[in-house]
Amino acid sequence: MRRFIRACAACLCCVALAATGSCAPHGHAVGDTQSQGTYEQNHNENAGSRLKVAVIGSSRDDAKLDKQVMNALSDKRFDASYTSMNQYSSDAERAARLSQRAVEDAVACNVKIIVLSEFTFAGSTEQTWDSVLSKARNAGIPVVLLDPIDEPKNTLLFAATFTVNNKQTDAVEIGKALQTVIFDNPHERAMTVTTLKPSE
Repeated sequence: MRRFIRACAACLCCVALAATGSCAPHGHAVGDTQSQGTYEQNHNENAGSRLKVAVIGSSRDDAKLDKQVMNALSDKRFDASYTSMNQYSSDAERAARLSQRAVEDAVACNVKIIVLSEFTFAGSTEQTWDSVLSKARNAGIPVVLLDPIDEPKNTLLFAATFTVNNKQTDAVEIGKALQTVIFDNPHERAMTVTTLKPSE
């Protein structure tokens, strides 16, 4: 957690957001507008840049899924940071509070996407989570729920849910699925993904 905060210390996104106002699209979630080309064209102007991904971990004991995801994102496409929460598996309230703070830190760092692993309302309230996720929405940052236990009723707060199934042959490689959301290309709201790399 501290490493992630230190890495973000120089970020001034909040100042920029205060000056420019909300980046939230009207009537749909960030990353789920189904429009083509605009973001990808802008991104391609900076060829070779890595996409900043904030993965906020599960509070379950083993965090097995998180390890698979971080391994899958360990290539030149991504600059993925990870905030561990499994050490708080016996303290749902603390896990929720720190997960919410990690979302706010990711927003301050102007990441390209936030991934919430095994998202749950346990230890908090849906209203509190709505407030936190609204900060990502207002900053124009898409949120993906990975194997969620719960989902916000307000579907404007997340772009997609990813269900990991490494045995399903037509599952989308998770990196490609994240790029689809980041670049705002057409995609299903519920996607089946694999954490296996093509060579595995």
